[in-house]
Amino acid sequence: MEMVEAFVRGVVIDETNNSPILILQEVKGNRFLPIWIGMAEAHSIIIELNKQKFPRPLTHDLLKFVIEGLGGKVLRVDIMDMRDSMYFGRIIIQRDDEIFTFDSRPSDSVALAIRVDCPIYVLTKLLMKEKFPLIDEAKDEKEIDKDFDDDIEEDFDDDDQNKLS
Repeated sequence: MEMVEAFVRGVVIDETNNSPILILQEVKGNRFLPIWIGMAEAHSIIIELNKQKFPRPLTHDLLKFVIEGLGGKVLRVDIMDMRDSMYFGRIIIQRDDEIFTFDSRPSDSVALAIRVDCPIYVLTKLLMKEKFPLIDEAKDEKEIDKDFDDDIEEDFDDDDQNKLS
């Protein structure tokens, strides 16, 4: 099972159904993996990529705090399989001399990985070599995430921020 390190290229919108697509790209190459994800997970990823902070922790922030509070460290996350058009991931955590592996949705794994700055690995056979049109539309990560920034500002205005604290 050959794995390759990847990074978050960004999140785009599938205009045919308005679903967010997480784009992972291999670190040392041009292959990528598009994963259709939920809106909440997309927002969580975009918020962290743009270093936006909220007065209270979001779900993936809470997960990070719990792992670290219990003395654990996320070593890596893996996108390791696809069955029935569904991707499967795992989170690998170390605490002292013990290694723990947890099944996870890839979107949750990635949202956690970018918060703890750990590597993301993808099973090589899952990567695409063909062109993916939505990647070509964006010049860089910030442009890919621009639409989400607007949505976040609309969804979380100052009044909402105050209600959360």
